[in-house]
Amino acid sequence: MHVEGFSAVGTFKDETVTFNDGALWQKLGSMIKKGMYKESREALITSMLQQNKREYLVHKLAGVIEQTEEDFMFSGESTEDVQAGSRQVRPVLEAELRKAEEQENGKKGEILVEKTDEAKESKAVVESDAKVEELIKMCNWDCYLQRYPGLKSKTWEAEHPKKGLEYAKTHYIKNGHAAGRNCQCDADMLAVKMVQHSQDAAEVEAQLAEQTDLLAEAAAEAELIKDCDWGCYLQRYPKLRNEKWEQERGNHDYARKHFLQFGRHNGKNCKCDATFN
Repeated sequence: MHVEGFSAVGTFKDETVTFNDGALWQKLGSMIKKGMYKESREALITSMLQQNKREYLVHKLAGVIEQTEEDFMFSGESTEDVQAGSRQVRPVLEAELRKAEEQENGKKGEILVEKTDEAKESKAVVESDAKVEELIKMCNWDCYLQRYPGLKSKTWEAEHPKKGLEYAKTHYIKNGHAAGRNCQCDADMLAVKMVQHSQDAAEVEAQLAEQTDLLAEAAAEAELIKDCDWGCYLQRYPKLRNEKWEQERGNHDYARKHFLQFGRHNGKNCKCDATFN
């Protein structure tokens, strides 16, 4: 016996029909014939169908379901059983397919929502980063710590040698800006950089390119202090020494400020010579 196309769904040998889908159709046909298909049995049949992938359901509905009656005939069922089986099996398959499609569409919807949320979050991050960059574009963290020495943390710098003054940047973004603190270099700070740290000074000058008055003031001050030594200045004028400042801040910045505000106008000497080395 030969039925065109039957090899796609099963085989017929020694008067026995075997289906490729694990005998699912034979099981359903046998249950229907024996009157086992009732509402109470629907859960069992549904469970059997759920074990097959969605692709299987689509394939059955698209092509094989049209062969259902023919397949049942070769399994030995009567015409009435075949027709009854076809009527009863089709709704189950269609219901399962709808359920599978709903689940798939639900997953697609969830994925779309996730992608949309991710896109929004990504955009928010980019916008936030742009705002931060705009906020700190004129900042110099060394100058920030000079303005507010209480923020300086030698311990953090020692523990994070590769991160530089990142903690100062973090403080300004989170707290300093809101508190109205200034993160830029002033003319005096820039002048010192011009004398002692030319590379850092070049970066600051680029940041403050539009502030021509400040740059001019810094350049003039740098010319005044370029050969000064504040240790020698304090040795020459010991009454100016401020030990408390030195202990708390570890520098001679007060001596420089004194020279610029008073000393140079009074003819004081800020350079070293044979006497003060």
